[in-house]
Amino acid sequence: GESTLTIMVVISLDNVHRRLHSGSYVQRGAALQTLKSVTGGEPLLEEVFARLSDQHPDVRRTAVEMLLHIGERGELAKRCQDSDHEVQFSAVEALPQLAEKGDIGALTAASQALR
Repeated sequence: GESTLTIMVVISLDNVHRRLHSGSYVQRGAALQTLKSVTGGEPLLEEVFARLSDQHPDVRRTAVEMLLHIGERGELAKRCQDSDHEVQFSAVEALPQLAEKGDIGALTAASQALR
């Protein structure tokens, strides 16, 4: 019943946590994708923010997608300056979806990425 479901959720989250810290960028990215089904919360934010500094651009790009998913505009604007152009593009593409009309900070972040 309910206790079995709780145990399964804990085991699943433990598996996601292990994959987030995997040596494989494919596993780290897949774990972030799995977290999309989880509603906000501090542990989720911590993991997403940690992946923004990942050495592999695919993982950083997935983290940018997660920022859009959880509505984190401030960190998304910072990713417009990522060292990888595809990560920058993902951030610039996502930013207008969270920015309010006339948001100078979002416009500045996006325009600086286009230089």
